[in-house]
Amino acid sequence: MAFDVKGEILSAIGKTDDPNIKAVLLLMLGVLEEIGGKIDSMMSDEVRKAVLNGHESVHNEHHVWIAERMAEDCSSACTWARGKMEAEAEAEKEAKADKRTARDAAIRQVVTMLVGAALGVIGMFLLR
Repeated sequence: MAFDVKGEILSAIGKTDDPNIKAVLLLMLGVLEEIGGKIDSMMSDEVRKAVLNGHESVHNEHHVWIAERMAEDCSSACTWARGKMEAEAEAEKEAKADKRTARDAAIRQVVTMLVGAALGVIGMFLLR
């Protein structure tokens, strides 16, 4: 279990009525927070150096270069995707038109057969 120094100092400040002890405890709290901040900053700098591995001077330039490449790739990819979507929409329209044409042809064929059959039946009655 970790020892919470800040919490303990704040607790001690709340429990005491002596202004001198409160001042010392507040001073200790300020010093500990300052030291903690410096340690965090040093650790952050060390991590940055380890991650960048000597590339600190050009790190930001590399980010700009990568962003430019990504924008170019996005532009070409978006153009390709737009063309693909338009082609799919056109293919869907053609498929619907083909289905409609096939349906209309089937209906015409059925109507032609029914009219032919009806004329045949009428012709048989007339020839009798």
